Amino acid sequence: MDSLVNEWVLFLDKCLENRIPIDLFAAAATQLHTRSPLPGRKLAALLVKPRAAGANSVDPRVIVYAERLLALKKVDASDILSAAFQFSKDRPLQASDDTDPKNPSAWQNPPELDEILFHRLHKAFSGERPERPVTNAEGVRSLKAVTRWMSAMVTSHTNDSMLQAMTGIQQQPQQQSINVREGLGMLVVGLIENGKILQLLNRGELKDVRKGFAHALTTFIPFLAQTSIQIANRLEIYQKEHDLDEKSSVGPNGETNGNAGLEVAALQLEAVIDLPQINTRAGLYVFLNSLLVARPLTDDIIINNYLHSFYKMDAQTMATDLVTASFDVLANAMYRSESTQTMTGLKSFLVNKVPVLLTQLTAPLYAMDPQLCITQALSRIDPNAFPSFSQGFDDMLGNNSSLADVRQDFLNACALQNLIQANTVERLLGEAPMQGPPATRYIKQDLLKQFKDNGDKAVIYIEELENLDGNAGAIVAALADVGRIATVIKDLADVK
Repeated sequence: MDSLVNEWVLFLDKCLENRIPIDLFAAAATQLHTRSPLPGRKLAALLVKPRAAGANSVDPRVIVYAERLLALKKVDASDILSAAFQFSKDRPLQASDDTDPKNPSAWQNPPELDEILFHRLHKAFSGERPERPVTNAEGVRSLKAVTRWMSAMVTSHTNDSMLQAMTGIQQQPQQQSINVREGLGMLVVGLIENGKILQLLNRGELKDVRKGFAHALTTFIPFLAQTSIQIANRLEIYQKEHDLDEKSSVGPNGETNGNAGLEVAALQLEAVIDLPQINTRAGLYVFLNSLLVARPLTDDIIINNYLHSFYKMDAQTMATDLVTASFDVLANAMYRSESTQTMTGLKSFLVNKVPVLLTQLTAPLYAMDPQLCITQALSRIDPNAFPSFSQGFDDMLGNNSSLADVRQDFLNACALQNLIQANTVERLLGEAPMQGPPATRYIKQDLLKQFKDNGDKAVIYIEELENLDGNAGAIVAALADVGRIATVIKDLADVK
């Protein structure tokens, strides 16, 4: 067994170190597993184990490799959950644990890894045709693993709060702590909504599994309600609907409560159903309008926090809806006959800002195909507001305001940011473009160096801010840094 483990350790470390592509990893892992088979739980532990002490960031390749091993059926959901629990900060310490920070066995993963794995597994257990569990054994082990997770998280986070109270430090839970709670909550929602899991919970021979799950759920719901009331409410409704209450799940001798069905029905009549959060086209349109009205407030952090709070890890839908809503904002401004200045600002947001936001979603951490997102978004926009070039030219001759060039400018900016290939612009437009993307893509660091070496160059680049080519974002970022630095050193001449 030791020789097999060493082979896999060397293989996984080399793949992560050399950033091996996913397809090549899958083929190599299949061959190695045929020659050196390893139990799924052990293999998952070797993959997700921390590779540095005090790591505070997640290697996206670990997530992608884990998903591929799941697809190849070399590991299952319970293996991933158990392995993540083994290296989690929420796992209670055992007497046999080594706490020496120099010992790799004592290293722990950042909570962000747990959160991402929870969301990915939630998607696998959810939907009309869920991918998981593949077998009943996987379902039972997943229930046991999630039960351990719920109990450990409640204990760990409650202990932290008590220690803070004893030292006189009253603090709100950190955002990452809230995120990992929500991730686990959504995974539990996915499990309870899964038909196969419910069948397992209702089996007589699995009454101990049901009892443990019900007990953990009873303590987890009020704990989750402190920070995520909507998810907690959903779990509470499901708990009553499926009789997963700790007191009513199993009697003292193992029998079920005969009146449980009537009690649950009565509780359901009194309960106020909390509708699930739904992302709508109108909602994102209103949000973007609120940022762009009067004095625009298009800070990346504000936009990203809003999008991730609603879409979580669904980057594909997030990107598609963002592009669609941005076009909607511009179309409705045209129908309202807004001023030229307002229209220019909205065009600049679409062309110069949105592609930059999309590049942040193309990291391996998010499973997102930018070309597919852009194609889907363009199929949704109003064709009357964004006509073809020939129709737009006729409108301009008739003195009608036309946005015929906006789609081309947006696609050229996307090509500039390497979101799509330049030769796909014509296909997405449905006609030959009047012009292609800029020959040079500006980089903020390069511009900042030029401005520091020669302040007069800033004037030249400022004149380019009106261009709708996708480069304005880098220019503005560099100018903002120059102004910030000059303010700190009191160089008012540069600021002016």
